[in-house]
Amino acid sequence: MSSKPPLSSSGLEDELAAFRAQWQAETRRRQALQRDENPPSSSSASRHHRVEPPAQAAPPPAHTSPKQPRRSLDSEDGELAARVADLQVEEKEVSPRAKGKAKEVREVPREKERERPKSALELYETAVVSEREGRMHDALVNYRSAFRLDPDVDRAYHLASLAAAQKHAASRGSQPSHATGSNSQEWRFERTVQLGPDYDAKKEHRSKEEAQRESGSADADSTHPSSTGFLLKSLLKSIAENPYERPPPPVHAAAPTSPRSAAQSLPPTTTDLDQPKAPPMTPEQALATLHFIPADEDQPLPLAHLPREVLLLILRHVALSGMNPPRPHPSHADSTNPDVPSAPTTKSKRLPRKRTLREEMHLLEMELELEHTEREWKSDVEALERFARTCRAARVLTLDSGIWRALCLRTYVPPQQIGPEEDALQLVKQHGNDWRRFYIEHPRCRLDGVYISVVTYLRRGETVSVYAPTHLITFYRYLRFYHHGLAISLLTTDPPGQVVRRLNPTLRMSGLSFGRWRLRGDLVEVWGLEDPSVPEERRKYSLRMNCRFKSTARGRMNKLEMLSLATENRRTLEVEDVPIRPSKPFFFSKVASYALEDRVEQATVV
Repeated sequence: MSSKPPLSSSGLEDELAAFRAQWQAETRRRQALQRDENPPSSSSASRHHRVEPPAQAAPPPAHTSPKQPRRSLDSEDGELAARVADLQVEEKEVSPRAKGKAKEVREVPREKERERPKSALELYETAVVSEREGRMHDALVNYRSAFRLDPDVDRAYHLASLAAAQKHAASRGSQPSHATGSNSQEWRFERTVQLGPDYDAKKEHRSKEEAQRESGSADADSTHPSSTGFLLKSLLKSIAENPYERPPPPVHAAAPTSPRSAAQSLPPTTTDLDQPKAPPMTPEQALATLHFIPADEDQPLPLAHLPREVLLLILRHVALSGMNPPRPHPSHADSTNPDVPSAPTTKSKRLPRKRTLREEMHLLEMELELEHTEREWKSDVEALERFARTCRAARVLTLDSGIWRALCLRTYVPPQQIGPEEDALQLVKQHGNDWRRFYIEHPRCRLDGVYISVVTYLRRGETVSVYAPTHLITFYRYLRFYHHGLAISLLTTDPPGQVVRRLNPTLRMSGLSFGRWRLRGDLVEVWGLEDPSVPEERRKYSLRMNCRFKSTARGRMNKLEMLSLATENRRTLEVEDVPIRPSKPFFFSKVASYALEDRVEQATVV
């Protein structure tokens, strides 16, 4: 029995070369099929697992080998090739996902860079969103960047918001409306954050060169920030350069019902380019063209038919009277009315009737020997300025010197607001004969509110075992001035919400004292402060207080800084200073009910 001859080394190499060529051809065929089914994954997989094709075809074997060994090699290598192909397929399925993640990581910075706002308007909008969400630092950074790019970006944002709102309203008007009970304005949240002072004198004052270019003179009066003449010239110049043009009606406006109104509402056929440009107006012409225009043309405007003299009289009445309600009838008139039942004559066991505010004020006037008790003192400059902010014509109309002259003559009256030897007609010369500037710049005590000082300090509590409490004590000082010289001082721990409405001569509580006041320059002198609950024969000492007016970022002359506090012996008139630590100043707070106190006959005392 003959045995098979062993394969030679050259034959084995030929078999391996043939198997390698067959395996490479099978791999290329599978890659071509996968590339047709999934082109992106096959391209990415071939990038990672690339099989270099042979430079030339394998040479045919010189000698044929027996079939049995070849089949065994083919089967074994076929299993190996299948395993390699499976591995390649798995890698091809995973690699696109990993590549996609890497691509996303690389594209994230580009998207962020693409989404980053480039214009000033986009920066301003981003700042507004950040402010509404409470991210104040991001809002401040974006606000600064936006204003560096465009100083008028806030106006541009406002116009863009109005345009977007009109577009949204037009789109909603074209759609069928659905009845809903909710109001879109209820959920809107807006908050104003003040980033700087309201008034800065260094920025308000203009340089001499700028004032000379604008007004032709460089004196101190024309460069003053409160100069009415310069304000009027600036307003007229701005009005002449920017004449008023009524905006066109909205697109979704209702169609006119009559042919006449339809002809009037048709837009002009000529464009702005076809019309000749009107020559610029002078300030005098701009002043002559100022008049009141109704916001709604279909509504009447009686104010536009009044002459200028009548309007000035109305504004003067508004500024001097404050639009207070009329004085009620006196209480004794009710006794003469037969319809009102009379009070019973029997004796009552009730407590004695408390004196009214008018009675208490009359007693204090006689006790302190106050003068000018019936003088009119009320004024309402805020109502005048609110009217001035409505339109251009109102702003120019409220600058009339007659209105401000009447305000100054009512406010600066001796001996409280100015000295007995002084006169408002002489003091106005120190302010360039400008009554409005005189009212703004000259110190005065405001009578329509109260000055409040909040003082806090720490006090050690009683030590119990290892526990040593520390108390934060807060108390308040109140100062209120009356036009005839009465001053009310109160030292209490009650907050302003519980005190300011009751701070009048009918109040009786611990820490209350009545005295007199006067203003000399920017110094306020308060003397004769005594406790009204102590009988006259037991009063030995009274308090004296000196304060100085100062301005703050919120307004002018609304801060009182205490300079000294002293006690005065009523018999010997000896004054002894009271050592006080640096105390918190007084800040003014307006109280609307103070202007109506003389209209009330009886005040409720708590």
